[in-house]
Amino acid sequence: MDDATVFELISGQDICIEGVCNLRPPSLNSIRDLGYARYNSYINILAMDLEKYLQISNTSEAFDKLDEDTKSRCNVFDFLINSPNTRDILFECLWFFTVEKLEFDYLNYGFNVLNDEGKIIGFIDKENYEDIQEWIMRLNYLMNQDIRPKKFRNSKAKEIFNKIAKGKKKALKTKNKDDNMSLPNLICAVAAHHSSYNLNNIWSLTVYQLYDQFFRLNSKIHMDVISSRWAAYGKDDFDFSVWYRDINSNK
Repeated sequence: MDDATVFELISGQDICIEGVCNLRPPSLNSIRDLGYARYNSYINILAMDLEKYLQISNTSEAFDKLDEDTKSRCNVFDFLINSPNTRDILFECLWFFTVEKLEFDYLNYGFNVLNDEGKIIGFIDKENYEDIQEWIMRLNYLMNQDIRPKKFRNSKAKEIFNKIAKGKKKALKTKNKDDNMSLPNLICAVAAHHSSYNLNNIWSLTVYQLYDQFFRLNSKIHMDVISSRWAAYGKDDFDFSVWYRDINSNK
């Protein structure tokens, strides 16, 4: 992600999808009010691509029988709004993340986006749904980070940074499978180690901010250990700028 995107995400402010809607970054407070299990179900549905949907719904065989032109024009949105049940579920999921109210447009097969006066100001359909998906994944720290090459003063500094980045990449890859990377556990971990956040005030953070602070704390602990060892035994120059290297790069 570029710096402008990261800046928007760490700010915790609403994200404007021009001409469509505004997306609300989920705070820990809002997830607590919604319910953690329901939040996870929303994420699972909104993260679903066509292949995953066909697998879960056991419709892969029927889909394969369609002609190539029809298949090329389909995406997961088409299937989710095809039946009232899945359409209502998708509506509920999107409602949680959009600032504006939504209503289903039966004529145009999409969701009208309404302002406070009930005026239509945007429309979510198969053409822009994947953009909405992508931004919601970003807001929940579920997007892969861009890889940008780094320059270091010496090989030791590069080695240190790469260890930190490798640890982050591994954590992100397993965060949905590993209980250690679950949202409740990270809330407790950050609250226990952060100099400012605790279990009383951490709930105002967005999901993205929480994960960002976790990985920065992890980087700090890693650096503290390495710098202590260097102070005791090191003879080479130490690159003190490593601590503020961009952790959003998985180089």
